[in-house]
Amino acid sequence: MEIQKNKNIKIAIVSSSFPPFSHGGVSSSHYNLLLYMKKKSNFIVSGFSFYDFNNYHENDKILNIKRSGTPLLFNKIFRMIIYLYYKIFDNGKASYQTADILSNFIGSIITGFKILRFKPDVIIVPDHGAPMFFIKIFNRNAKYIWVSHHNPMRFIKNPLIGSFSEKDAIFATNIEKICIKDVHIVVCPSEYMKEIFKDTYKVNKEIRIIPNLVDIELLDEIKPGLNKDVNIFRIFIPSGGSIIKGERYIFPIMQLINFMLYKEYNFDKKIEFFISGIISEKLEYEIKNSNISCTMLGKREYKENLSILKSCDLTISPTVLESFGMALLESVMLGVPVVTFDVGGNREIIKNGENGYLVKFLDIIQFSIQASKLILNPLEKEKVRNFSRSYFHPDKIYKEWEAIIDELIKYSRKSNE
Repeated sequence: MEIQKNKNIKIAIVSSSFPPFSHGGVSSSHYNLLLYMKKKSNFIVSGFSFYDFNNYHENDKILNIKRSGTPLLFNKIFRMIIYLYYKIFDNGKASYQTADILSNFIGSIITGFKILRFKPDVIIVPDHGAPMFFIKIFNRNAKYIWVSHHNPMRFIKNPLIGSFSEKDAIFATNIEKICIKDVHIVVCPSEYMKEIFKDTYKVNKEIRIIPNLVDIELLDEIKPGLNKDVNIFRIFIPSGGSIIKGERYIFPIMQLINFMLYKEYNFDKKIEFFISGIISEKLEYEIKNSNISCTMLGKREYKENLSILKSCDLTISPTVLESFGMALLESVMLGVPVVTFDVGGNREIIKNGENGYLVKFLDIIQFSIQASKLILNPLEKEKVRNFSRSYFHPDKIYKEWEAIIDELIKYSRKSNE
């Protein structure tokens, strides 16, 4: 493309954090985009985080990542004040949307200053945490691409994930609406998120659907974290402590899988589960007081999580709310099939019989049956990997990003003529 010949175009990619410190879907998707853009384009690309107080990594200089964050004490104080406010004035309902914005305002302001010195032509910002609200103060001339990963209103009136404050979500949404006025293009990772965005914000903005990008070169360079053992079948469960990812269903599903395989089918291999992320005391107690073999991985660096995932034979994720799950995408791109509920953006990643199976929402019996079938008759890893990589090849996805940037730069040049 014509724009690639201009090496003076600067792109700033913003995230709450960048791996290896965080394995959240937003940060890992923006990290992969940063990696790929630096390798494949002639742009001058830099990453800017606003939730990385005192976090640094040896590769930050190579990747040109500038980390910032609100001091942890200030962050905790702001979060506590906001929590108490909604506790008192909204019947004790859970809140974190406002806190994610206001408790990080120092980090977002510092990020804005750093971006100002970089002088980017285009700034790619996530919706979650609304960092653009503060970054825009210092960077009024750049073109903004808003990536809709989160959307606060999705979490309201859903009894499966708890009673969240509608006032909290509305406040956060109103802050985002102020930002969106100055956004040039909105990117949604799934058709599901596009419809949610249109219904929530009701603004006349150009919306593009671009799936989250996974750098397959990064995946291929990671070595399996566990030794291969033909007598063990390993099952990965991402973010097992998250209510949104279906924590309440994890233990029953594990029990059902064990029962079906050992009691019904006389399965002759050992089943081992690996749960990523911090889990609740309740789930840990249930597992420890059962005969289930499970390793609770806790919080680990991004690549370390991927190395464990790469060693597994199946991923199960009974998520109850999903925009476009990076953990699911990473799994199938590694060749590990997925069983998950047919909810949100999951159907845009998982194709039945090709890289996994979708199960009717909340049907944990069918979920466990389908998982057991895949354990007894696994999909070939190579088949899963090849299908997923052809469907979500980063080159194809990245071309869509380049097309957007091309349009924005050409528009900017015409405006300045």
